[in-house]
Amino acid sequence: MAAKRRGKNKKPKSIIKISPEKKARGGSILEKERIEEKKLSWKFSIIDTGGEWTFKSIKKDYFWNHLLNKLKNYESQTVGEFIVPKHNHKIEKCRLCKEAQKRLIEIELDDCDELYSVHITSIKRLWGILEGSYFKILWWDPHHEICPSNKH
Repeated sequence: MAAKRRGKNKKPKSIIKISPEKKARGGSILEKERIEEKKLSWKFSIIDTGGEWTFKSIKKDYFWNHLLNKLKNYESQTVGEFIVPKHNHKIEKCRLCKEAQKRLIEIELDDCDELYSVHITSIKRLWGILEGSYFKILWWDPHHEICPSNKH
């Protein structure tokens, strides 16, 4: 009786079937590398409605005639065009004022190491978190208090 030949012409069996159409959660590696080429979008899911820097204090006229137009203009940009060191940039959490750091703890967003400051005017800022091409709006800072600079 001849011995069985093991391993020859055997194909490995896969328990998990992988579909070529499916992508990893959060997009493929190539998509993540191309974030800077994607158009910016706004999200309001984390907006702070109970703290010191809410939108409740903003005047309707300013919102509709200035802020909204500025956001619409930014929305036409890619993430790479939007992130500009002197205007729209990330700031480490430890550089924020103590009140802002405390508020992040209160609203359970203290796991973020950095926030983004968006230039609206020389003093007014919009604050949030950039996730991929989505900017999640968090705070309205009309007096540049969250991370004061020496200029103001």
